[in-house]
Amino acid sequence: MLGTLPEYQGLGAAGMIIRWGLEQADGADGILYLESSPKAVAVYDRYGFEYRDRVDVTVREGVRYYNVFMVRYPRKESQ
Repeated sequence: MLGTLPEYQGLGAAGMIIRWGLEQADGADGILYLESSPKAVAVYDRYGFEYRDRVDVTVREGVRYYNVFMVRYPRKESQ
């Protein structure tokens, strides 16, 4: 799980960690999988993750939430 404290958001810390992980996975020829909130899908799109599916959950009557499933296949060079 990866999260950033509000006071550090927008400073690039999460991006550095993601890029490091992508380099490790690409070097090992690894396929990556993640589950994301809808708000973060655009972030993971930028790193080459592709939408695969989603699950919808009723949190309580009248309140629905969905989680998105994404994958990223290995690349010769990380972006």
